[in-house]
Amino acid sequence: MPGVLGCAILAFAGLGLGCTTSQQAAGFSAAPITGGTPSPGSVSIVEVRLDGERHCTGTLVHPRVVLTAKHCLQGPLQNDPYDVSRVSVVMEDAFGMRTTLTVQGLQVPPGLYAVTSTGFTGSIVGNDIGFLELTHAVVGTPPLSLQSQAPTPGQMLTVLGFGEDDDGDAGVRQKAMATIGQVDAGTFQTEAVACEGDSGGPLLDVSGVILGVISYSTEPMGMTACGSATAMLVANRMDDWADDLQAFIDGLAPDDAGLGDAGLGSDSGFLDATPPTPPGTTPGELGGAGCQCNAGLDEGSSKAPPHPLSLFFLVFTGVFLLRRRSLS
Repeated sequence: MPGVLGCAILAFAGLGLGCTTSQQAAGFSAAPITGGTPSPGSVSIVEVRLDGERHCTGTLVHPRVVLTAKHCLQGPLQNDPYDVSRVSVVMEDAFGMRTTLTVQGLQVPPGLYAVTSTGFTGSIVGNDIGFLELTHAVVGTPPLSLQSQAPTPGQMLTVLGFGEDDDGDAGVRQKAMATIGQVDAGTFQTEAVACEGDSGGPLLDVSGVILGVISYSTEPMGMTACGSATAMLVANRMDDWADDLQAFIDGLAPDDAGLGDAGLGSDSGFLDATPPTPPGTTPGELGGAGCQCNAGLDEGSSKAPPHPLSLFFLVFTGVFLLRRRSLS
């Protein structure tokens, strides 16, 4: 974002294309956002990566489901989503600690789409939605819910994402305020407060519910629209997608690990099943997995056996004292 999300430059198939365009809605004045701020506490907002590289933004909407944009999971003129092995999710807690989560399933609405000088063409307009199935559940982080009410012009929103800021840097979760302008079937528009890497990120209403998902920006192909007064952000409406999300949740594969092996704690950051090993030590050296701290103890014993050297010194001291006494 310029200061936050910047322009919705889309990373199609790993390519950073310029923002797409359409005519500005009549009567809508796009006031640029220029002062976005970091949002470290918004831990439900995650990075979506392709081939290990920053690609898009997503939102945890279920302990094992991340909501993002279709174009983040399927390239233009492609019949199918990317191979699931290429996609991963990175969660970041309020202290900046990051954990990579594996993805085992993707779902997007069917149909091809293309990118032209006037924006998206094909069935993706109003259907730029994708779901990711995490291998294990995230614990300690409340998922966000979808808004069932239609958006209205003049409604204030918070836009979040990991995309580029004013300096062209990405990877920091930021937020900006925006106002809904034109509302269409399947989409609505706000100021152009999103940039490359923010696609798929949420637009939240004042109650923190997801009203829309960042889709694209309205500027001529190749032009930078981050904060442009002539550009607008086009978001996919979420008020008609609750049933689709529930159907996806109902079809999730079992989580063999129960609550999963990674999560976000409200106070202590990520809760890993295996604590990180401090530098210069080996697993089990300080306890935990692989620890042999109590090896050789009788059941119920709370003391470690004496070291062999300590036994030697005890015997040596006893012999020395006895010899000294016999000589006196």
